[in-house]
Amino acid sequence: MTIFIAFFCLTVVLLLATAWTGKLAKRKIHLILVVCTVSGLSITIYYAVQLGLEYDLETAGTIFPVHMFLARLAAFSYIAPVISGIATIRNGRHRALHGKIAQVVIALTVTAAITGVWMIMAADKIAV
Repeated sequence: MTIFIAFFCLTVVLLLATAWTGKLAKRKIHLILVVCTVSGLSITIYYAVQLGLEYDLETAGTIFPVHMFLARLAAFSYIAPVISGIATIRNGRHRALHGKIAQVVIALTVTAAITGVWMIMAADKIAV
């Protein structure tokens, strides 16, 4: 669980830094942070799946399918700011839309994280 928490926290920091540099229009560092954030998120998801193997997630109740839906939606939603970001690089008039899309993706990510914590707290740990 420790490595999951470490990558989870790292991903949150990277996500905040990505949002901040995007808001400040620091394009070069923003693009680097986008790659780092997506990489960190991918590793965090991997360790979340490994953590899930230690729990009987079905015992968490309704929050289990809710979290899984939100987690998949949040992960899939990262495609939208990539596309709008490319459009913004090509034509700066898309910047406001890109920012709004990014806000929605961040909100989905935070919601998935909250429901994930809720799910783990509600689930029974599998005896080894």
